[in-house]
Amino acid sequence: MLEMLTVIGPMFLVIVAYFGSGFIRRFRQAGPHLNAFVFFFALPTFVYTAMVTAPPVDEYPVMAMVIPLVVTPVLSVLVYVLARWMTRSRVPAGAAPDAMAAPTSLSATFGNVGYFGIPISIGVLGPEAGLVAGIVHTLHNILYMNGYPLVRTTANTLRASGESWAASASCGPKWSGRSSNVPCC
Repeated sequence: MLEMLTVIGPMFLVIVAYFGSGFIRRFRQAGPHLNAFVFFFALPTFVYTAMVTAPPVDEYPVMAMVIPLVVTPVLSVLVYVLARWMTRSRVPAGAAPDAMAAPTSLSATFGNVGYFGIPISIGVLGPEAGLVAGIVHTLHNILYMNGYPLVRTTANTLRASGESWAASASCGPKWSGRSSNVPCC
């Protein structure tokens, strides 16, 4: 326990210092630029370096793939269903039924915690953890950076085609809530 605290303690001090700097006007103005630099340059460089400098492992822990490829998507679907059920009466008029559930599901299951977890893994488990942690983090990002937009686009397309089909099938505004130029049969 003490070993882990000696690894994560300095990281939390940096986080607290960064939070405190948000109250200083000069740092507040530079915040977006610092965030962009860290997110687009420093952290990807760190992850890449951690992966390529990690000593070779005798056996890759295949079960580590279960987290980004199975557990996280299943949890995402469960959070989506729960959030949609909880917000069913609070959806603004005219908004999609999952307008609040989809972002809630994404924010609950996709985080940039890998950037924090990789240095902790390396600090506690040694440099061998860099390769495994980097691969798990990369798979998680690939899944969500590609999967979420694909799922949202598919859901929006199906919803749009369902609305236009319902409008034309009903010969008017009965189902869609708006008038239709499709003549009745």
